[in-house]
Amino acid sequence: MGLHALHSWLRRFIEYFAVPLLKRHVKGVLEIFHRSAINLTGVAGFLEAGVQSAIAIDNAQMFNELERSNTELALAYDTTLEVVVPSITA
Repeated sequence: MGLHALHSWLRRFIEYFAVPLLKRHVKGVLEIFHRSAINLTGVAGFLEAGVQSAIAIDNAQMFNELERSNTELALAYDTTLEVVVPSITA
């Protein structure tokens, strides 16, 4: 999209809001472009959606890290058994 096309596209909107997705670190930005005025209830809901999105992203990242750590721990345990068990039975 060229600069002129982007400018034409953006001119159609009256309201713009952006909420940083923060939970320990910045996860991203939730943006909304709206063609009419947004009431305060809509803004409050948007802010809440940003908070919940940041929590969900953070939880998914922590779960992935936990799975990775668990895999590493299982591998270390298996490696230890491979070394220790033969020396005990010999």
